[in-house]
This record gives sequence, structure tokens and C-alpha cells, in this order.
Amino acid sequence: MQSLTILAVLPLVVLAQVSTKNAGICYHGQLSQVGCSARGQCAAGQTCMNGLCCTTTGNEYSAACGGLSAVSSCTNGGCAGGLFCSTSNYCCECPVGRTAGKCINGACAAGFSCMPNGYCCACCPNNAMPFGACQNGTCGNGKTCRAGNICC
Repeated sequence: MQSLTILAVLPLVVLAQVSTKNAGICYHGQLSQVGCSARGQCAAGQTCMNGLCCTTTGNEYSAACGGLSAVSSCTNGGCAGGLFCSTSNYCCECPVGRTAGKCINGACAAGFSCMPNGYCCACCPNNAMPFGACQNGTCGNGKTCRAGNICC
């Protein structure tokens, strides 16, 4: 009498390798596939940095403003002097990205708009949230580095 062996058939799961083709680049070099637009949207141990959920390191202040250092920390969700409270809870001149400086007679360089606080700020087309800040002029996930050092 022959014995019959039954083998279980398991589904094959193929995980895509994370690369700059399908992920954004966090300020500290980590790749992230998770976008965010507000505090509290990222998993525990992560901070929303420039539109990406990035592992919290304690150095978020150093790149909170489109790759530049924050002016200060937010207090009760706000900032003094017309600054914006970023998604990482730091005060920046612009809601996203780097500033191009103060507006001159309400005007700014190409790619920037004069904000109510008097700073020239960039934004992605259709006011979309950036998917990270540019790293040495490059972005991940097929995004393009734009004015203000933001990936759109």
C-alpha cells in the first residue's frame, strides 16, 4: 500500500523592494512610501516631515523647513511672528518647503508666492502636499525637485 502525502499550497507573496523609484527620501536618507499632510498621521515612532512619514530621530528641527532648520518649536499648535507650524511641530517661514526670503512689494521670484506673513513660499501644483524635500536636487517616487526644495 502506498502512502499519499498531501502538500499545502501557499500563496506566493512578492514584496516590492523599496527604492527611490517607489518611495520618497526622508531628510536623514531613509526611504518612505508613506505620505502625510498633518501631525498624527504617521505610525508611532515616526514624524511627518515635509510630506513623508519618517523615523523620528530627535533631529527633526534640523530639516523641518524644506530641509532647513526650524526657527522654533510650535506652542499649542501655533507660532509667533506669523510663522507656520509645520507637520513636524516646528515653526517655519512657509507652510511647506524653504522660503526665498521676504516679499518685495508683494512680489517673489518665479515659483514662489507672497504669503500673508510677508515671506515668499513655494507650493506644489494644485496645492498638493509635497512628497518629501529634495535631497541634493533629487526626489524619489518620480517626483520633481521644485522651487522651495520640495518634491512634487
